[in-house]
Formats: sequence, C-alpha cells, structure tokens
Amino acid sequence: MSGRKNLVMGLFSRMTFDQLEKFLGSLRRTTFHGDVCAFVDEVTPETVATLVAHGVLIARAYPSARPELPPLSSRFFDYLEFLACHADEYEHVMLTDLRDVVFQSDPFAVPLPADIVFAQERCLIGAPTANYGWIFDSYGEAVAHNMRDCFVSCAGTTFGTTSGIMRYLVAMTRELRDRQPPFVVGLDQAVHNYIIRMRPLRHAWVDTTDSLVATMHFVRDESVRTTPQGVLIDGGLVPVVHQWDRNKATLDYVWTAPQFKLEAAQRSPRPAPTVSPGVVEPPTIERRDTIVAFYHRPRDTGWLAPFFGSLRCAGFAGGMHCVGAFDADELALLARLGCAAHPVGDAERSMDIENVAHLCISRVLDELAEDATAPPDQVLVLDTVRAGFQRDPFQARTIGLSVFCEGPTRIGESEYNLQRLAMFTALDEARLQQPIISSALLRGSLEVVRAFYRRLFQEFVGRSDVLQVQKVIQGTINKVCHDGDLGFPVIVHTHASEVYFDFWASGLNIDTAHGVRVGGAIPAVVLSGSLGSETMRAIWSSLGLAGAVT
Repeated sequence: MSGRKNLVMGLFSRMTFDQLEKFLGSLRRTTFHGDVCAFVDEVTPETVATLVAHGVLIARAYPSARPELPPLSSRFFDYLEFLACHADEYEHVMLTDLRDVVFQSDPFAVPLPADIVFAQERCLIGAPTANYGWIFDSYGEAVAHNMRDCFVSCAGTTFGTTSGIMRYLVAMTRELRDRQPPFVVGLDQAVHNYIIRMRPLRHAWVDTTDSLVATMHFVRDESVRTTPQGVLIDGGLVPVVHQWDRNKATLDYVWTAPQFKLEAAQRSPRPAPTVSPGVVEPPTIERRDTIVAFYHRPRDTGWLAPFFGSLRCAGFAGGMHCVGAFDADELALLARLGCAAHPVGDAERSMDIENVAHLCISRVLDELAEDATAPPDQVLVLDTVRAGFQRDPFQARTIGLSVFCEGPTRIGESEYNLQRLAMFTALDEARLQQPIISSALLRGSLEVVRAFYRRLFQEFVGRSDVLQVQKVIQGTINKVCHDGDLGFPVIVHTHASEVYFDFWASGLNIDTAHGVRVGGAIPAVVLSGSLGSETMRAIWSSLGLAGAVT
C-alpha cells in the first residue's frame, strides 16, 4: 500500500444536496478512505456550502473545448483536467453517477482485477434499447451492427488505478472531440462502448460478474434479494449498486434502509491507514510477451519476411517463434529477423493443416513453459503467417483469454460454422445467435492459453478422425469459448477492434490512406489471403516494408 488516497468523482448538475444523501451516507459507512469530488453545475451556493461541510471537494464543471456537447459528455474533459493536476495524490479512482448510486462496501477493499474495470449491463447492444440507436447515430449502421452481440457497458461507473483511468479519459475525450453534430443525448454512452469494443485499452476489463457494481436497469427481479446485510444480486453482496431506482425491490429497500441515510457524524471522510514499513520483494524473473505462429509453405510462401518484419517495425520487442517445416533459406531468414524456428515433421500429414497448426503450437507452448530462465508472459498464437501488424498486438491485453470475432455474422448465419459446431454439440437457438469466434489466433497468459488448449483437445478424445475435416477446430473453439466453464474469463473482441479479417465482408468503412483504419479503429493485426491486397499494401507502405514483399 502506497499511502495515497482513493478518489470518487462525479458530475453534480442541477441537483440538491438531498439527492446526494444516499450516495454519501452509504459511502461513509464503508471502509473507504479518500476524497469525494463533485463537479458542480447550476447548483445553488447553499448546496455547495453543504457539500463542503460534508467533506466533498468541489470543482466547477466547465463546457469543454466542444461547448455544444451534452453535459454528460463534457464531464470527461473535467475529470481529465482534474487528474492532470492531482493524479499523484490518488491510488485508485472511481468515476460515477451520483444520484442513483449507493455503496454496500468499499469498492477498493479488494485489489482491482485490472487497471480499468468497466461495468456490464445485462443487455446486448443489438437489443431494442436506446443503446443501439445512440451508436447508430454516432458511428453509423455498420459499426452498430458489428457491435450488436456485445453486452452494453454502462458509462455511469468506471473503476481503475489512477494511471488506468487517465488512459481511459484520454481515449474518451479524444473520441468525443472527433464526433460531429448533431449530438445524441447518449453520446457519452455510445463513445464509451465504441472505445471498449472497437479501440480496447491495455489492462482494461469489462466486469462480467458484477464483482464491483450491479447496474440494475436490466437485472431480472428473480436475481434480486434484499436482506439485513444489504442487496444481494444472484446471491452476492455487490459493493456498489447503480440505478437502484430502476428496480422495485432495490428502490423500496434503499429508500427505507437506515444504512443509506446520512448522519451528522459522517461529515468527514475516514483517514488513510498507516503505511507499514516496506517489505523487500524477491527479484522477479523477466517475462516477455511472445508470438508463436505456424508456417505452411504451400499456403504461406512469401509471408515470413513481411509477417515478422511488420511485427518489429510496429514496435514489438518480445519473443518470436515460428513453427513449421523450413528449408535452409527460410531458416536463415528467421535467424536474421530474430525469430526462433521450431521445425516439425510430417507425422500429421493426414490431418487438415489448420488443425495440425494448433497441435504443434500447443507443444511449443509446453516447451516454452519449461524454460525457467525466461518463460513468456502473454502469448499470441496464430495458425498462419498471412498477416501484417500495425502496432504491438499486446498493447490492449487484459486478463483471461482473448478471442476474436470474424465479423458480425452469427453462427446460425454460416453453414460452414454450423457444420463444424454440430460435430461437438447440439445446435439450439442460443448457439445459433452466438458470434463466430475465429480459430486463427488466440491471446492470453501462457498458463491460460495452455489450459485452454488442454480443454480444447479433450473434445477430440476418441475422435481423432474428425481432425481430417478442414478447420474443424473452429467448431471446438466456438463450443468451448461460448460454454463459459473454463475457470477464467473469455474476452470476445469485436471484429476489427484488434484483429481485422480482410477476406470477410464487414460493411465497415475502410481507410487505407495511412495504414489501415476499419470503422475508425486501428486493428493491431490484419489477416489477408493476398500479399498484394489493398490493405496489405497500405500496411507495408506505412511501415516502410514495401521492398520486403516479393
């Protein structure tokens, strides 16, 4: 513990102090130590004086550089300006709505699972709610359609380390500054979800478990139970309840329970705990992010140099490993590029090459795990080298396993994927509505990816014959990822947010003037079937690699 305080801040606009009572009263009853900062707008002097008397820091909410923005969008500029001046004073930050939020415990009592933690609502973006319309109006139909199978994240509560929250605020204000009028009321919500799904931030995570906050608007009544200890959501006592007035049970409970009332004795925040003397930590082993890719000469001739060359030119400084059957020239090329070669024989010649790729990659991961001197940290595995990189593919890494959608198409809309999934599970309506996860690449910690492969290969026990079916492993990956019983989070990334599949139609706007932008996002990885496609030429040109492509 550093001894620095934590910070809770939000917009206090056109409200009276009574509307903050439940928020402040419930927070003061927790072990939270730190500051509450309210950005006030159209608030009476008497209300401001009362806020100050109750230990609330006051900051003035000003119109942003875009004064025509709605106030809920302008608040992110105010938050960023405040932290630019005071970041060194705080350990963690919670950005929050004020009127409809109450606390049941200190949200920072347990270490955060990531540098930035977003709140998830129990509603898909594509559901008939205002969220789809806000994204449609702000970014267009193709982007909204591309995000339709993602759960909505609520912009009303976000948690993080101070540095994480500042990264989030920089992304929000930059994106808000680029929007053009007319502005929809929910512009902040549209931008918030666009950033999460299309321009993901490093060490950011959407909390799928309500471990920090329950956003009540779409929570079913049967999931809610009120007890003397507090509001239980699916049996758990969640630290923060947001939109408590959107659910009849929580509305009645919060309105009457004494723990949500502010008492005179609660005027001052709790002091920060005493910092214990530092403990010397043992030295840590250096762990580097690592790429492991599979090369198949009949399919991938000509791609080795641009694949690994673009990785280095895009700023990746981690380990590179290539698995395949190589000739002398290819081995020499990999050595020059600083890539370790892992030759394989022809033992699995009867199997489909893209299925073989994952078997071989998993063996290499096992070998890397045995290297006690420099085991990899995060790994990105690819069953092909037919790709180019525009930035470090670990820039937006997060917890759990990252998997990547091939596009907005759902499983039920693809006969190819239906056939492969049907080999491993029954195809009910829920399966048909799930997005298609690509088997081409996976990302996560070495331990998580190895555990995923072990679970994946269980599907083939006694059924090795199906490995002869072209890319049947995509069926198992979609089954295992969507089943959700892995013991670690599976983060399904929207098409083009980090990985763009150039060979599938997406409907998204493609800009190749300077590298490749897809729907306004800059994917780290672009997979293509042709070295000379428009998108590949744009990448090679932007990285100065045109001469490496032959």
